[in-house]
Amino acid sequence: MLWVRVDPAVQWFAPVTVDQQEHMYVQQLLHDKDIIAQIEAIKGLTLLSGKGLTIMMSRALRDTLQDERVFWAVREAAAFAMAEASRERSGSQNLQYLIDTFKARWFEKDGSVSPNDFSDIAEYKVKRAIVRALSTIQDPAGYTPRVVVELLLKLTRQNDNSRNKYSDSYYVRDLLLALGDLRLPPDEDISPILEELSRYAALDKVIPSHAYVYTQAYQESILRLELADRIPPVSFESALAPTSPRPVRLAAWRCTIDKLALMRDTRAHPGEQALRALQVLEREPVPGVRTEMAEIWAQTFSKSCFNSLYSMKIII
Repeated sequence: MLWVRVDPAVQWFAPVTVDQQEHMYVQQLLHDKDIIAQIEAIKGLTLLSGKGLTIMMSRALRDTLQDERVFWAVREAAAFAMAEASRERSGSQNLQYLIDTFKARWFEKDGSVSPNDFSDIAEYKVKRAIVRALSTIQDPAGYTPRVVVELLLKLTRQNDNSRNKYSDSYYVRDLLLALGDLRLPPDEDISPILEELSRYAALDKVIPSHAYVYTQAYQESILRLELADRIPPVSFESALAPTSPRPVRLAAWRCTIDKLALMRDTRAHPGEQALRALQVLEREPVPGVRTEMAEIWAQTFSKSCFNSLYSMKIII
């Protein structure tokens, strides 16, 4: 028996967990042509990687990431699995492999960043996935490896879309969100990260990105840095003003509510902040925006109350 799949047609209205051995997941990933089967195999390998990464697992994930015949979503999943494995001490080689893969594909021979070329949608998706995956890697102490910090800062500073006929708004958004995910030691200066975030937020006011995604990413990254205790508390009240673009206002509102929800989950006392947020909601002049703001409020606090609506599992 090479591997086992249960409910391959996805007809059961319940999550299915199949516990297989390592070589079975590898066979499923490399030889089953079904996309869902490949992603399920990667999830299984990710769970097994917590017990220690083997050469067979690493090679299977690397081959999947490199194979351009594989569907881009599967290659994305392989990149995130390698990042997850890189958190273990035995997975440092996967971190280096992700970096080497990125540089081999999207760097010039002199070490500079290649100009953007998004004509190949699959490569574009994989490029964004590797950026996001790298930002999640942390060492045993909980800090981002310095090589990842330097790479992401270099990508942000040297981003060149002048020769690309496609917009790079969402690629840059991923870079800015990745900067917000970085965790530096307390004695390390984070001003380079803040400078890049502020630079793109200022650029968005002069040359707006699609749906102001630069500003949205700036707000979310600033919130993450605040929650990581790297910067003083920030307020999003100015972005909530009716003169701000609608996407910016909604993103600022989402950040505000996320902060309130976290304060409640940690048993802090967000009473005054919650009252100000409700006043902003009450004064919102645009009915459509007010409705979306109320929905964000309801969804955020309902998620913090109920972590999962479905707890049924079938374990094989």
